[in-house]
Amino acid sequence: MIVILFLIIIIAVLSAFLIILKNEMRSIKRQLHKHIAGNERPIDISLIDKDITGLASEINDIIFYQKEKNNEILKREKQLREAISSISHDLRTPLTSIIGYLQLLQKTKLDTEQQEFVDTVLSRSEDLRRFINIFYDISAWEGKESTPDLEQLNLDNIITNSILIYTEQFETKGIVPSITSLSEPTFVIADEVMLKRIIDNLVSNVVSYGKNEFHISITKDKNIDITFQNDISEEYAIDIDKIFDKFYRADLSRNSPSTGLGLYIVKLLVEKINGIVNAQLENKKLSITLSFKNQSHTSP
Repeated sequence: MIVILFLIIIIAVLSAFLIILKNEMRSIKRQLHKHIAGNERPIDISLIDKDITGLASEINDIIFYQKEKNNEILKREKQLREAISSISHDLRTPLTSIIGYLQLLQKTKLDTEQQEFVDTVLSRSEDLRRFINIFYDISAWEGKESTPDLEQLNLDNIITNSILIYTEQFETKGIVPSITSLSEPTFVIADEVMLKRIIDNLVSNVVSYGKNEFHISITKDKNIDITFQNDISEEYAIDIDKIFDKFYRADLSRNSPSTGLGLYIVKLLVEKINGIVNAQLENKKLSITLSFKNQSHTSP
């Protein structure tokens, strides 16, 4: 009888101990789930079992190490962005002067060979300036966490001004731009700097990769949709599923200036100002549509 009672006590103690161990394991599991969800508190190691306490301590060491590594990565990324921003800024000023002198030289009396040489150098300089501007945008916007300065902006004016800036390039490449807008001005809620950069990048991409016709249409219902459609030159093979990727290239020739960075910036900035961007390609016509909520729309 005593033996049976003793066994019952042992079983009861072991059962209680197992229940405690199970609860402690559940507690660790819950804390790990919270950590994965973003809670940075360490795992509570005020536990009964020494082995489980040791396990929790090891988990905390791993969490701390991972946190330190992540902080180091973020620090290096910030330093890299700052370096890119600084280098881009330092390059833009002299390059702008070079392009200005080349444009003046282009208007002087040159023979055919000299004219072709100046045209080539000017074209490559324009490509270089575009790339520098794009890398500067990446460094400036990718890690920026500040809230966009949203305000009501006249979309028609921003688009028209952007096209006027590239008038000479359109004429040189034989691209004919046109706009189909609404009968009255269209306003969107956006950050002015970001929206201007978005439009400029899209128009710049047409100058770089387009040909023949370039059409912009504005429609308005529940959303305000702005569609940029242009013919694509035959030498560019575009993968529409990758067109907004950071380092996507429109063709694989290293002699080509093509890059997807401009559209990556477009997507990045559109999402920052609560918009949506998508792309379609059909019969060598590329259509990129920006969609913003129509603040004046009222449901029936």
